[in-house]
Parts: sequence; structure tokens; C-alpha cells
Amino acid sequence: MRAWDGGLAALPSAPRHMITVHDDPFRPQPRIDRDADGGMTTSVGRLRPDELWVHGLRFVLVSHNTKMGAAKGALLLAEALDRDGYL
Repeated sequence: MRAWDGGLAALPSAPRHMITVHDDPFRPQPRIDRDADGGMTTSVGRLRPDELWVHGLRFVLVSHNTKMGAAKGALLLAEALDRDGYL
């Protein structure tokens, strides 16, 4: 998860890290982590195996819905569409 950039790393509005993985068992915290990289980073933590699935993984994530999920996310999508020749 730490290395994944979704192929968007070179875009102007892309965050430094699309996903930030925390080793602290008390993170992510909404008030602390929701605005990471201007609200564009998804913070993941409390990773643990999930016995229900063969390669299962449980985790908690925090993402800023009005930034990455709407306004800035739409801008990032438009940049990706332009880069790929769809606009």
C-alpha cells in the first residue's frame, strides 16, 4: 500500500502519497489524518489478518470526503483524463 500511486503521481494535483500507512495502533484518527496532503491522502492503519478470507486483511482508513471524494478528486480525475487523451 505504501508504494501504490495509482498511476497518478505525475499529475499536478496528486498528493505525495496516495495512501499513508500508519504503524501506530491508534491511527488513523479523523481529526489528525483527514487533512494529510491537503485532504488528498487516504490514511490506513490497524492492519491485521482476516481469518475469514485466504489472503484477508482488515484495516481502518480515513479519507476526506469533500476533498478527495469530491472537489479535488474530480480535479485529479480530469487531469488523468486529459493526460490519457480523453478530453
